[in-house]
Amino acid sequence: MKKSDSSFKCSVWLSCLFLATLVFGVSGCSSSKEVDERGWPKKLVFAYWVDDEVPGLRLEATTHLADYLSKELDLEVEIKKTTQYGPVIEAMRADKVDISMFGTFAYILASAKAGAECIIVRGTEAGGISYHSLLLARQDSPVNNLEDLKAMGKDLTFAFTNPASTSGHLIPRANLELEGINPERDFKELVFPGKHNATLLSVVSGKVDVGCVSENTFRKLKNLGGIDPKEVKIIWKSPPIPNGCIAVRERLPEDLKAAIREKLLNLKDGHPETWEEVKKIYTYSTAPNSYYISANDSYFDEVRVLARRIDNLDMLN
Repeated sequence: MKKSDSSFKCSVWLSCLFLATLVFGVSGCSSSKEVDERGWPKKLVFAYWVDDEVPGLRLEATTHLADYLSKELDLEVEIKKTTQYGPVIEAMRADKVDISMFGTFAYILASAKAGAECIIVRGTEAGGISYHSLLLARQDSPVNNLEDLKAMGKDLTFAFTNPASTSGHLIPRANLELEGINPERDFKELVFPGKHNATLLSVVSGKVDVGCVSENTFRKLKNLGGIDPKEVKIIWKSPPIPNGCIAVRERLPEDLKAAIREKLLNLKDGHPETWEEVKKIYTYSTAPNSYYISANDSYFDEVRVLARRIDNLDMLN
C-alpha cells in the first residue's frame, strides 16, 4: 500500500535501528573499545551485505579481505553479515562497525548520519568507474518509455528497490521527478522489495509492472541463467553513476585510517593471490579488471547535490 513520505521514512529508519540492535548489539551512540599500544582498537568490525545472486560469494571475498587486513595491521578483524544498509549505518554511527563497503547513495547516507569516511573506490587508470540504473517492464507490457509510464501510472504498480539504493531508488526517483512524475502520488501502488534481484524477479513474475534495478544485477542474473532476458525490456537507462566505496568510521585513529587505505591500495600488486579471491565479487561488474584506487568524500559531490534537489527525499536532513 502507499505510505506518506513522513511515515514511510520514519518506519524505514526505526526498522533499521531495530535491526542494528539485533545484528550489531547497538545500545548507544558511543562505545569503549580496548586499544593496543598504538592507540588502535584491538578489533575492527567489517560489515558486509549478502549477495543473493551468488550465495556465499560476498562472504568468501570479505573473509579474504578481513584476513588480509588482520595480518597486515596486526589486529583482529571480525566480519558481520547484514541484508540491509540501514543497520550498518546505524551501527557505524554507534561505533559498532568500523569498516564497510557501501553503494553510492548508502555511502551518502552513512556520511551524513554516521560520519562515514570514504577511503577507497574501485577504478582503473582513468579513475573511478560507473554503472547504470535501469527501469524494466515485462516484454508484453504496454509501457515502453517514460512517456508511457507517466500516462499509465495510475494503473501501474511500481517498485523501487531499497530506500538507501542509488540505482534502485535515488537516481530513478530523481529522473522521474524531472519528468513530472511523483511516485507516491502518480502510481497505483509503490513498493520496496528490498533487494535488486527481488525487484527484477517481481517484474518477471508480473507482481509489479515496472521496477528499477542496478544494471549489474540485471547482468548477473542474465549471465547466471536466473532470468530469460527476452522476458523483460529496458524502458529507461540512467546516465553513468559513480561506483560505491569502502568507508571507515570517522572516530577511528587517523593513522589507522591511513594504514587501512595503504593496505587496500597495495592489495592488487603486493598480494595478487588474495586480490584474485577478493575481486570475484566484481566478476559481473562493468569493469571486472578494475582495482582499488584512493578516493575521498568529494568523489560523491555530484550525486549528493542531486539527492538534495529531490522533492520527496529528506533522508539527508
